[in-house]
Amino acid sequence: QIFMGNRITCEYSRPLKESGNASTKQIGKAGEGSRNEQLPKTRVFISNLDYNIDETAVREFFSDCGDVRNIKWSEKNGEFFCKGVVEFESADAAQKAVKKSGELLMGKELKAEISNPPRKRVADNTIFVGNLP
Repeated sequence: QIFMGNRITCEYSRPLKESGNASTKQIGKAGEGSRNEQLPKTRVFISNLDYNIDETAVREFFSDCGDVRNIKWSEKNGEFFCKGVVEFESADAAQKAVKKSGELLMGKELKAEISNPPRKRVADNTIFVGNLP
């Protein structure tokens, strides 16, 4: 669109990203605490995986930590990114799994850390208009 002789762009705005930085204001209702404090930490992000890894190998590797509920691989258009998320039955099992970070899994040094819960997309009626005079 043209406005006062300038081409303008309009698009829906994106919600502000939350940061793990302690100085960042937490988003939520008063008295709720952060969204990460409310949910159990049962999901572990794993990376630096062998390209040929499968669910059986992951379940065997973490068998001494506790029961694995679910495994999701990180991929796009069928391409595996050598990382994923393992969901455990308990937060205690997830903490044990994180302690295995640095151990070898199929000849590669595993990286494991607690995963943040997936964000829920919220409908936003805000529109960003750029390039105004």
